[in-house]
Amino acid sequence: RAVDAVASLSGTKSKVTDRKAEKKKSVYQRKMIGGATKETQTLQYVDKEELRVAIANVRNDSMSENWVIAGFIGDKKNVQFGLKGKGSGGAKEMAGAFDEESIQYGLLRTNEKVDGYDTVKFTLIQYQPSAMPLTMKGIVGVYHGAVTSMFTPHHANLNTSDKQDILNKFA
Repeated sequence: RAVDAVASLSGTKSKVTDRKAEKKKSVYQRKMIGGATKETQTLQYVDKEELRVAIANVRNDSMSENWVIAGFIGDKKNVQFGLKGKGSGGAKEMAGAFDEESIQYGLLRTNEKVDGYDTVKFTLIQYQPSAMPLTMKGIVGVYHGAVTSMFTPHHANLNTSDKQDILNKFA
């Protein structure tokens, strides 16, 4: 400490480390193509709480519901995400509930025997009808991360455009 005092008075002390760190302002500003704004990139829900409850019911072993489907509702200028169906009839009932009008996401609870133990597995199913227009596929792709986070965690993913894939996987 005495050395610092002498160095300070004599002018030989370095003052580089005495400066407080200055926080620089970011000069980067996110620019989006095509007139998109942060507001247009935020996923809008028909009823977010209703969807959360339906997903929680599928995850709850004491509830009879074992699947839930949610999808995009509306046109490309006013797209919202909402509950489309739920049930307790397993993969067969769920496959029949997917419609050909929009891209939908579903969560299916199945029971499997692994090493002699009953285990519960959750599968996220993304159903994308092959007849969907490319513009709608692109719009929905913007929201994919927000949508899948609603259904997290899950053990497996199944992306399909054919309902038969669901029946074959869970038969």
